[in-house]
Amino acid sequence: MKIMIMDPHALFRDRVVNLIKGQPDIDVIGDGHSGFDMVDQAFTHIPDIILMSASFFEQAGKEVMSTILSESPETAFVIFAPSENPDLLLSVIRNGGKGFLPKNISEASLLKSLYAVERGEIALSRAMMSDVVDELQRVSKAAFTRENEKLKMLTFRELEVLRLLASEASNNEIGRELFISNNTVRVHVHNILEKLQTRNRREAAKLAQRLSISTNGSAPHSRENLNMIKNK
Repeated sequence: MKIMIMDPHALFRDRVVNLIKGQPDIDVIGDGHSGFDMVDQAFTHIPDIILMSASFFEQAGKEVMSTILSESPETAFVIFAPSENPDLLLSVIRNGGKGFLPKNISEASLLKSLYAVERGEIALSRAMMSDVVDELQRVSKAAFTRENEKLKMLTFRELEVLRLLASEASNNEIGRELFISNNTVRVHVHNILEKLQTRNRREAAKLAQRLSISTNGSAPHSRENLNMIKNK
């Protein structure tokens, strides 16, 4: 495993080196405080993991990460912070980070985290993982709410067409089910895509499926079925 360390403080770099030196399967291939120098080293040596301090991340780290990941997407960034900071953690993850660890981490915990990241896992404390889950739930709920708001812009007929799109029905099948022409189906599909801000019928169908809009148990009424309901 090839490790690189990015931190403006020599004491921290030395501490990390001392923690992991002596491990036969870990090589420290570079350490320093200059982002430009570290980018050059990263392109030359292609490290498996880059350990970066939170202070460096907040100053120039985001640009450094973006530059390195554009050329070496397999390189994993792990950020060290003096304390657990949910906002900083989420910023790290959004920028492609694979770990967020306390600076006072023990040697055993650090090694365990490094090997976990090498396996493709995320290195986070349980408390930080809880923050990530909470944020994902919040974002998911917000996205679900926005998508439901879009549905309110659809007419009843467009909702019927969308339900059939969710079941992957063709325009001919939709026309036969709803007793409308293919041209009318195309107009409804066009309007649905515009209102839902989706690029094609496949995206619209996936959105409908996420929101549980399907023909199962709530199929659009055919003209015959509607007449029967009216006569009841």
